[in-house]
Amino acid sequence: HTALVKTEVRAIIEDLLTGNLFVGGTNKIFLFDSEKRSLTEYYRNVGLKYDLGEINSFHQSNNGSIWTGHMKGLSMFEPLKNSIKHYQPIFSNTYIPENAFANLIEDDNGLIWGSTISGGLVSFNPQNELFQIYKHDPNQSNSISSNTVWSFYKDQTGIIWVGTGWAGLNKWDRNKHKFKRFSLDLNNPDGERFNRVNSVIEDSEGIIWFGTANGLNSFNRFTNEFRNYKFATKDNSNRVNHIYIDESGIIWFGTTTKGLGKFNTVNGSFHFYSNDANNSGSISHNQVRSILPGENDILWIGTWGGGLNRFDKKTGRFTSYKHDSNNPQSLSHNQVLSIYEDRKGILWLGTNGGSLNRFNKTDESFESFDIEGSINTTINAIYEDHKENFWVGTYHSGIHLFDRNKGISIYNITERNGLINNQTKSILEDDSGNLWISTVNGLSRFDSETQSIKNYFTSDGFEANRYWKSSACKTSTGEMLFGTYDGFIMFHPDSIKDDPVPPKVVISNVSLFNRPGEKLTFDGFISDLNEVELAYNENDLRFDYVGLHLAEPEKNQYKYMLENYDKNWVDAGTQRNATYTNLDAGDYVFRVKACNRDGVWNEEGASLRIIIPPPFWATWWAYILYIMFIVSLFTGVTRFYLNRQRLKKQLELEHEHTEKLEEIDKMKSRFFANISHEFRTPLTLILGPSENIITEAPSENATKQAGAIKRNANRLLVLINQLLDLSKLEVGKLELKASKSNIVSFIKGITMSFESVAEGKDITLKVKSSNDEIEIYFDKEKMTKILTNLLSNAFKYTGEGGEITVAVTPTHAEFISASSLSGEIPKQSASGGRNDNMISICIKDSGIGISKEELPKLFDRFYQVDSSQTREHEGTGIGLALTKELVELHHGTISVDSKLGDPDKVGTGWTEFTVDLPLGNKHLKDDEIVKTEEPTKDDLIIDVKEFVLSAVVEGIDTEVISEDKNILLVVEDNADVREYIKDSLGEEFQIEEASNGEQGVRKAENIIPDLIISDIMMPKMDGNELTRILKNDERTSHIPIILLTAKSEQESKLEGLEAGADDYLTKPFDTKELQIRISNLINLRRGLQKKFSKGEYKPKPGEKKLSKLDQKFINRVIEVI
Repeated sequence: HTALVKTEVRAIIEDLLTGNLFVGGTNKIFLFDSEKRSLTEYYRNVGLKYDLGEINSFHQSNNGSIWTGHMKGLSMFEPLKNSIKHYQPIFSNTYIPENAFANLIEDDNGLIWGSTISGGLVSFNPQNELFQIYKHDPNQSNSISSNTVWSFYKDQTGIIWVGTGWAGLNKWDRNKHKFKRFSLDLNNPDGERFNRVNSVIEDSEGIIWFGTANGLNSFNRFTNEFRNYKFATKDNSNRVNHIYIDESGIIWFGTTTKGLGKFNTVNGSFHFYSNDANNSGSISHNQVRSILPGENDILWIGTWGGGLNRFDKKTGRFTSYKHDSNNPQSLSHNQVLSIYEDRKGILWLGTNGGSLNRFNKTDESFESFDIEGSINTTINAIYEDHKENFWVGTYHSGIHLFDRNKGISIYNITERNGLINNQTKSILEDDSGNLWISTVNGLSRFDSETQSIKNYFTSDGFEANRYWKSSACKTSTGEMLFGTYDGFIMFHPDSIKDDPVPPKVVISNVSLFNRPGEKLTFDGFISDLNEVELAYNENDLRFDYVGLHLAEPEKNQYKYMLENYDKNWVDAGTQRNATYTNLDAGDYVFRVKACNRDGVWNEEGASLRIIIPPPFWATWWAYILYIMFIVSLFTGVTRFYLNRQRLKKQLELEHEHTEKLEEIDKMKSRFFANISHEFRTPLTLILGPSENIITEAPSENATKQAGAIKRNANRLLVLINQLLDLSKLEVGKLELKASKSNIVSFIKGITMSFESVAEGKDITLKVKSSNDEIEIYFDKEKMTKILTNLLSNAFKYTGEGGEITVAVTPTHAEFISASSLSGEIPKQSASGGRNDNMISICIKDSGIGISKEELPKLFDRFYQVDSSQTREHEGTGIGLALTKELVELHHGTISVDSKLGDPDKVGTGWTEFTVDLPLGNKHLKDDEIVKTEEPTKDDLIIDVKEFVLSAVVEGIDTEVISEDKNILLVVEDNADVREYIKDSLGEEFQIEEASNGEQGVRKAENIIPDLIISDIMMPKMDGNELTRILKNDERTSHIPIILLTAKSEQESKLEGLEAGADDYLTKPFDTKELQIRISNLINLRRGLQKKFSKGEYKPKPGEKKLSKLDQKFINRVIEVI
């Protein structure tokens, strides 16, 4: 708050009557109104300007008055009366320091006590307004031990305990007006005896023994005398983890590094039983966490890492029981935190992460139990109460009531049902049957009769909140001792009394919830009213209430209910308000009751009647109108619903029909894709013989028939390739490989290949372009298919004397200016929704045209134009569908426009296909761009084919094979193909056959043929594997191999060539081409033989080096020659 800027605040107090805050600053007291959320100068407002100096402390008396300690003394003000009074101490020859009254408390006699940093202790009697100071006097043993007072505290019995600086603890005897000192041994550097108490126990004489990090300690509560007993260890550790006192008075204790300790209280001697690796009868681990006496001088010892030990005091020998992962009946974990023997003599062990274990002394076996839903639970405490209820305290889930017969937890007490904290440390039972559970954050008392829990903190008079595990005991007089991180506490449960006075309950305010701009007004104070009537729209209400009780009012608990709304009381905890929103019109009664910190309820509480009348639209006549409206609305909604259901049903039927059509289309595509692969082998047997018939036909009629067979077989092959392309597009295997090239010259080349067709049909074929050179990125193979499909379509539907025009028109400004300057055909403008960076390829024919109704379906797969005029030109419906897919693969678009003309009149109709392709390469992915224009292996194969065929046509002589027939091995799983090759080549070669790859390898190794022709797809071993095996075999590596396959994909060809094949042919193949390839390969081998016979072969610079196997073979050939 801006009023507190640069103000040093040393004290704050809450007015328990009003809930407001008083803040102490420099010479000022501020009032913070908790309701208005405002801060004002309270001290100035009461009209006094006495100089207070620094405000050090506040204290509120039982009568509501607030005391403040400051540099000039004490001041007392009454908030309800807005009055303040000052008291300044005046002592003769006595100086009250400026830091006086740093803390304030009030004793049972009404005296106000103030502490100082260097001036001792000061008391003030409000009755006679006299001050008295208590200072250290070295000559008086009953004076306060130091003038530096850090803290003081009034316990439940009214005794004032004073903590001094470096001079110990003092107890004020109010009857004798003397101080009693409890000081630490300041000359001992390890004087923190009351540090973390790990274990506490009482001996037969009533002496309390407790273990700390500094050794054994004893406390005589009758003389208030403490003693400390240390033992020397190698690592200077005196930590005591657990203590047991036997019947003879010997103290047995567990250490961290020395194992089991033994202390004789008579002569003060120590003896230790430590782990000895060479002695199997020694203790298994030096860190002892728990000790339990057994029968016949037996001690059960729990260690941190060594499991359970059985110690015989007579023989001094230890027997250890450890976890064995191979034995399910062994101890579940080697870190034992607690050991307990129940009334039946059964031994129970709590482990760190191994849950609860039961030990069978007869067969020395263990059984572990699931406590928290896991066997990895940490057990800190085990206790059996007087009713033989077995309680288990855990690290995470509070305490469990454990059924030892069923081996399960049947009741769990956690924070959810009132436990102070889920991390339990120890469990004790008092003489009344109550369980006391120490935790990491306070102490809980559980009443097993009423199932109620009461929690205790330092604010309740207990000196610590953090307790240590397994550190608790009950004395012979019924007192409870618990070890803490700051010593130990000792109390008798009967001394802890509940406050019998319940708080008075007042309803302090009723307001509109979440409506800051609106306020409720009442006739008088709300706490004085019995009922209020509100408007119909004042139905979002907040009720504020308070329980008036000065003993820790922040712990008051509340319950409330709104009659005619709530069915049961609402448990509000410490919350002091209740909210109800959107209340219906009606008659309500708000009731609230409260209890004090000890659970004593004011059942009468406070109540307020609330009346909310209904609005005019909630009257009886309004409901009649509503009913009439609802009936009309219901009728209309019913009609609407029925109409909607009919429409919905109709849409579902249409959707189902559409899905069936899509599924049929997919099945059709899959069918054609699969069957296309199977067509290639039969086509081989059609095209090959037809070629032979054309060549060797005895008559012109036979030649004509064979030509028809070949043409239709080639047409079928084109269809198969189109179907395969469509199938690849569907599964995403057809990839774009675009390179930068001149699209104009490319289109002209494709178009001119149709000139002979145009001449035969007397069709005028034109190519127009605004530029001679336009470079774009495109896939040449796929662009060829696009253009040939569109041109074939144009020729198909254009009659004699017609015209076909191919126009290339860019839309980029660069090309527009070029065309205008050159005087060529101006390009199209960038209108009609086209991108300015595109190129348009238009193919227009003067055919019969297509109707407007057919145009939207023209690019659908397998769709054919259903028209009597076009029936004679009917196709498959694949070409245009494939063309559209290939254009879109280029990131372009294709469109069509047409006019249906008179089939008897040429030129009355027309059809125009327009392909728009983007310029540049920003639209392409990196893997879609071919950066170099180097020819692929497939291109090389095509070039060779063209060269060979031209050689045949032109009659180029080839070297004749020797008179002795060469051996040709044919490896093919199809018998017809083998027979066909045998018939075609049998006159020139000795043919050997194999039906699969494995048989082919064996025959090749046996007969060493001159050449091998092998299919790729075969059972047992494919052609690629056969090639690899033979090429890596020294005996067969020289044999030329030609692979045949029905697969036309580029990757299939590359795979065969990489395997070592010398040549590659795709089914169906040309027999003449096969014969020439065979002759070339055999002649190549003969040429090499001649070359190597003349001397050692030396590769030319830049010539590709031979493989090691080929080089080895050549060297051997040379050696033989």
